[in-house]
Parts: sequence; structure tokens; C-alpha cells
Amino acid sequence: TWTPIEKFAGTFDGGMNTISGIYVKSDETNIGLFKQVTGTVQNLILENSYIENTSTSDKINGTGSVVGNLSGTLHTVKSSAHVVLNGSSYAGGLVGDVTKAGAKIENSWFAGSVSGLGAHHGMLLGGLHEKDASATIKDCLATGTLDKRANTGGLVGAAWTGTQVSIEESLFAGKFG
Repeated sequence: TWTPIEKFAGTFDGGMNTISGIYVKSDETNIGLFKQVTGTVQNLILENSYIENTSTSDKINGTGSVVGNLSGTLHTVKSSAHVVLNGSSYAGGLVGDVTKAGAKIENSWFAGSVSGLGAHHGMLLGGLHEKDASATIKDCLATGTLDKRANTGGLVGAAWTGTQVSIEESLFAGKFG
């Protein structure tokens, strides 16, 4: 069982090493390898891992294999984890949600699965919901399996009014299950 790292503001360089066997099953807000990242996570591979959010709270909640809530940068991150959202809110293969301006997901890949009962699913990013939140997705690939739900997208699940998403040279080549 893994306890997600709380707010992370520095630079985590995984050196292209693999983290394997992470198991998280929690009803807390924002879960993943990291709960919240305002800095940079780079050069990391996550595999054979399972992240499940069981919260039934009405509070906005992000669930991702690497980051629950991102306002920083993911660069050269690869994941084949299984992400399950059995409550409400946002689930993404790499990142659950973005609530501030300036989040970046670059040169990254997701080949796992995103499933569950939640309403907002995306293979890379579950969604953006706070006014003025913004994200850039560049040079990314999503090849896993995604449950069809309300507000489901191959790369991004939901981008609400007042948010902005820029997607450049990225591809969804996965399947809807």
C-alpha cells in the first residue's frame, strides 16, 4: 500500500527508472503517486500499479496514476497503471485534474486503463474545472483503455467554461471499453 506524496513543489527526476507495484485505495482528495504537484516530475516510468479513489464526497477530487492535482509539469513520464474512480469527480491516466493556470504534460505516454463510476475520464487528464485553469499537452500518446462515461475524452475528459486546454502533436490511439 502506498501513501501518496502530499504537495510536491520541487523537481523529481526519476532518471528513467521504473516504479512498480504501487497500490492506492483511498477516499481522500487527489490521489496518485503524488497528491499534488506544483513543481516538476520528470523521467519516470510507473507500471504494474493500481490507484482507486473510493470517495463519495461532493468535494472536487482528482485521481491519476502519477498526480491527483497538477499545476506544475510532467515531462517524459510513462505509465501503464490502472486508475479507478468509484466516486465523483475526475480520473485521468496520468493526471486527475488541473485547477490553476500553467499545468504542462509533455513527452509523456499512458498505456493503462481508466475506469469506474466517475463522470469525467480522460486518458491523459481527467479535466479542468476551476475558472482560469489551463493545461498544455504536447508530444503525448495515449494507447490504453478508457471506460465510456459522461464527459469522457481520449486525451482530456472535461474542460469547463473559463478553462483552456492546448493540445499539440498528441495522439489518442487507445480504445473505449
